[in-house]
Amino acid sequence: MSVAPKSLWRVPVFVPYLQPDLTEEAIQKAEKEIGFKLPLEYVELLRLQNGGYIRWHLPGQDQVHRMIFGIGPKDPALGIPDWKGYGKWLPFKAKEGRNMIQFDGDGHWMLCFDYRKGQDNPAITLVDTEYASEQPIAGSFSDYLKLLEPDVDEGDFALPIIVDLEALKHHLSLALGMQMIRGRAAPAVP
Repeated sequence: MSVAPKSLWRVPVFVPYLQPDLTEEAIQKAEKEIGFKLPLEYVELLRLQNGGYIRWHLPGQDQVHRMIFGIGPKDPALGIPDWKGYGKWLPFKAKEGRNMIQFDGDGHWMLCFDYRKGQDNPAITLVDTEYASEQPIAGSFSDYLKLLEPDVDEGDFALPIIVDLEALKHHLSLALGMQMIRGRAAPAVP
């Protein structure tokens, strides 16, 4: 299943993790700081909401990945991780660490744009700093989005974006045995 961009973000928004509205200047500054062009799909998501918790997760990665960092001045934000302190435990050489740009993580693990194999369209890699391992997740951010599944916990559910309200009302009328009158359910008339 592929996530619809508007349904990615968790509602209500956790305001402390929301960055200011994304501007062209902020994008240019971030790209200059990291030294790479950001994936278009990532930038487009941040134009809808600049960071925060998401309603989707990576299958098989239940303990990680609950948000996507935005671009801006507040923590957490997109950026180059501080690899000092991990030193010899990293699964890659220190000089390659500059090519890993973190967009989620808590220090024990990091989900990164991986620019080590190319600068145009980074792969997505999960780095586990506790076990000194890395796991390829997807060949691109677009491919990563296609892997996401709805995050459904007890009492929580994710609905797809509703495009055709008339069709929804028709299906609800059939399922409930009621007629929709001015947006409200009423007993079906025989």
